[in-house]
Amino acid sequence: MELAYSNTNIKGNKSPKARVITITSGKGGVGKSSTSTNLALALTALNKKVCVFDADASLANINILLGLQPKYTLQHLLNGEKTLKDIIIDGPRGLKIVPGATGVAEYTHLTAEQKDVLLLALDQLQQEFDYLIIDTAAGISDDVLDFVKAAQFSIVIITPEPTSLTDSFSLLKVLKRADYSRTSYILVNMAMNYDNSQLIYKR
Repeated sequence: MELAYSNTNIKGNKSPKARVITITSGKGGVGKSSTSTNLALALTALNKKVCVFDADASLANINILLGLQPKYTLQHLLNGEKTLKDIIIDGPRGLKIVPGATGVAEYTHLTAEQKDVLLLALDQLQQEFDYLIIDTAAGISDDVLDFVKAAQFSIVIITPEPTSLTDSFSLLKVLKRADYSRTSYILVNMAMNYDNSQLIYKR
């Protein structure tokens, strides 16, 4: 999966506008979606046009964090029932959200056709926003790796929990084996203080 800023162009060959940031983690429950939401709201406070793409196609929760109840979700887009325009919802401060699906097991591994649908959607969003933030599922599935490799920037969320550290290290190793050449930024969440965060990072 590649976005328009690299090798893929949508109709009209327009240059992509948005900076694409992927927020990911090796383990769930580390604050990945909260980080995505807070980053998006901080950027809107700077008068930037921002969209959060909830790419967790089976256990999405961005809309829950924001207290929103979407009528349509990524499920309807992947099924071909609705267009991207149909499923985008309004959030606070002008934020836009592409809500993911919840409790839909078949979307834990996307087909090639479904990935093409997502690619087109992401290309379209790149033309409309200053920042596109992709909140992935946790783990090292092919879908997660595709989203990380598709973005210009990736942020890996870790916590002091040993399982978070080992799972995130595994994610970084898998990305390296997949010839991922960009720098992944590490964000230490749930640290007691700055010194504690530095100790966790150095581990």
